[in-house]
Amino acid sequence: QLLCGEGNAFRLEERYQAQLRLRDELGRQLQRKESNLANKIAREQDLAKQTSEILWRSERLEKSLESDLSELAEKAQEVFFQGHSFCQGDLRQAWGKPFDFAAWQQDARHYQNRLKQARAALEEKDRAMKRYDDLLAEQDQFTGERDGAEREQEGLLEKLHNERQSYLATLTDWYARLERLLLETEERHLLHQLVLDYGEGKDRADLEKFLFPIWRRLDNKLAEKILQNKQAHGHLNQERAETAEALEKWQAQEEPEPWRDPQIDASRRLLHEAKIDYLPFYQAVDFKEDVKAPLRETIETVFLDLGILDALIVPKDQLARARQVLGRGSDKILLAAAEKRIDSHPNLNTILEAVCSPGPLRNQVERFLAGFSLGEGKSEWFVKKDGSFSFGKIVGKARTGIPSRFIGAETRRRFRAAEIEALRLELAHLDGQLADLRHNLARLKASRIQLQGELDSLPSTDALEARVKAWQAAKRKTQFITEKLAAQGLLVQNQYALVQKQSNLVREKMVGLSLPPSLSKVQAAEEGMQAYAVALARLQGEYDRWLAVRDQGVSLQASLDVLREDVDLVQGEVNLAERELAGCLRLVRELQSLRERPEFKRLQAEVQDIVKRLKEIPAEIRAMATSRGRLEGNLWGLARELEKEHQALEREQRLIGQAEKELRREANLGFAQRLRGETPAELVTEVLGLLGKEVSTKDLDEALLTRRLQEAVYAERPDLSDYGLIIGELGPRLIVTARLEGQAVSLYQLVDWLEGEIARNELLLDEADRELFEEIILQTVGQKIRAKIYRAEEWVRNMNRLMETRDTTSGLTLQLRWQPKPAETEDELGTRDLVEILKTDVT
Repeated sequence: QLLCGEGNAFRLEERYQAQLRLRDELGRQLQRKESNLANKIAREQDLAKQTSEILWRSERLEKSLESDLSELAEKAQEVFFQGHSFCQGDLRQAWGKPFDFAAWQQDARHYQNRLKQARAALEEKDRAMKRYDDLLAEQDQFTGERDGAEREQEGLLEKLHNERQSYLATLTDWYARLERLLLETEERHLLHQLVLDYGEGKDRADLEKFLFPIWRRLDNKLAEKILQNKQAHGHLNQERAETAEALEKWQAQEEPEPWRDPQIDASRRLLHEAKIDYLPFYQAVDFKEDVKAPLRETIETVFLDLGILDALIVPKDQLARARQVLGRGSDKILLAAAEKRIDSHPNLNTILEAVCSPGPLRNQVERFLAGFSLGEGKSEWFVKKDGSFSFGKIVGKARTGIPSRFIGAETRRRFRAAEIEALRLELAHLDGQLADLRHNLARLKASRIQLQGELDSLPSTDALEARVKAWQAAKRKTQFITEKLAAQGLLVQNQYALVQKQSNLVREKMVGLSLPPSLSKVQAAEEGMQAYAVALARLQGEYDRWLAVRDQGVSLQASLDVLREDVDLVQGEVNLAERELAGCLRLVRELQSLRERPEFKRLQAEVQDIVKRLKEIPAEIRAMATSRGRLEGNLWGLARELEKEHQALEREQRLIGQAEKELRREANLGFAQRLRGETPAELVTEVLGLLGKEVSTKDLDEALLTRRLQEAVYAERPDLSDYGLIIGELGPRLIVTARLEGQAVSLYQLVDWLEGEIARNELLLDEADRELFEEIILQTVGQKIRAKIYRAEEWVRNMNRLMETRDTTSGLTLQLRWQPKPAETEDELGTRDLVEILKTDVT
């Protein structure tokens, strides 16, 4: 039947290949099972060894506990701790079960606190008594110091009185030496009273304060005289400087000149710059020799009062220019009268003559003199010998007693010499007055210095000050010691009251303690209780370790029993696998004999031809083959997973018995209620998966598991801060809960909710990523890439057109061309295909 058709041949080949694969797989399974069996046997031996060690440790710890209890009883008897016997009885009743040492430790701490309070009260009482004795000794010492200080103060006061009398005698000698600082009798009596009160509210500053107004009154009088002399000296100095300046000016002048305003000097400089000839009237004329001195004085005074003595004489041809220049300044010009107006009456030419050089100026001077009548006549301009004058519409009379000073060179010379001599005499007189003033100033300053020296020469009060300081120091010392003695009395009273209070407190704290009220006894009992507390803590630790070791031994024994059952099951699986492998080998040999027949070989050759033909099919067949390979790989993986699931199912079946017992205990603790499994096998697998390797840990105990749970929660709390992880208690079990949407949930509920949220987010992200990829690659980035491709092609075309028009030295024509890069593998695209795809506008 196997050889009756091609279909049967193919099925034979497929079955043969399948049996080969099954043979290999059964061989591998057998190796794994044998390896698993060896591991379990080794683990069984190791677990048996651990169990024996744990039982030995448990016995040793129990003996140590008995020894510690005996030691605690001895220590409690030494420190009179009566609560030890009650606590020890409670421990004996709970022996081998969990025991709460909190009440025992609380009783020990309470007794320790009472001992501590009693010790503190005794120490305070001893310190108070010692302080009371010290205060009494200090009080006696202060009393002796006060009596000595009072005697010292009285002796120093007597010495101070004698020193005051000695200083009054020194003041009498000081009065005899005074010349300027003279004190009245009443003032001296007041000063003596200050000396008698020296040191009792009075000191040297009060003596100086009393003498200062007297010195100030005398000093002010001298200062006033000095100021008056200085002011007079200053006035004389100023007057002398003015006189010396005037003398220098007269000596520097060749001829004296009438006083004139600075504006007039500026106007005459302008005339000089304009090169206009001019001459003051007083320089252009002179009295004739026969003219007497009184007439000279009268005529010159008339010219001075009329203001024409220093007026200018200007040539007639330059008169217009001179008036134009003076339009910018200030001065006077004398104009000569017309010839037809000159009458025959005597004029000034009879007593004056022009002394300037012949020329236009001389003519102008003579014509001007001719215009003034000497005596009253028909002319409006006249001068009389008594000083009366008429100057057009102005009439009047000149001053008298003024000497002639400017008209005539000789007159000016004599006037200059007289002025210089008068100024010299004035200087000599002023120098004499200044010397007298300087002498008076020196004498007054010396008197003032002497007055200050007499004030400064007040006899020194250093000896008196020393006596006062010594007496005041003794007085302060006496007062200080008296105040300290009063304060010491208050301290003694307060300390005595404190001693009584501490005695009552000691009696109160020692009530109920079987100890004498001795500090050493109480301290010894307190130290003993500290050692008792240490021993009690050690007992608690050893008792907890003993319980943990016992529990660990029980757990290890149970695990050992389960492991032995597991070894038996694995041994059965190994035997079964060996039988299956033997059957598979027998079937392979039978199929091999069928494959050796000629009909099968002919069909096999045809199959080879078909395979050869199939290899010639286009590339899509290879793609399908590749897909088939991936599917076969997935199938192989699924087969392995199925095998693992089969093995897990077998393990679950072996652990059902143990699971039922563990589940009953977990159900009593309230933990199994939160498991998701339904069958006992599922629940056992889930519990073991949760516990992991901690089931077989040698040093497993409650404190270690609690610490690891807290570390795990604290490590994950920052990432799960929004869900409020907390550790709570449910009977003896610690549970971790979270808050989700305002409700308390278990970690299993939180994990389910988070997994659902992650799946939804991944689905949303996949869809969003696809849309983002299409948007970026085909829209945003694609548009930019297409634009760059088009610009590159346009640039190549432009460059080729440009190079076609260029001539090269070699006669060659250059051209740019893009060479695409081919695909390196079948799964890749060539750059030409990729560019064509990117150039496609999806919009």
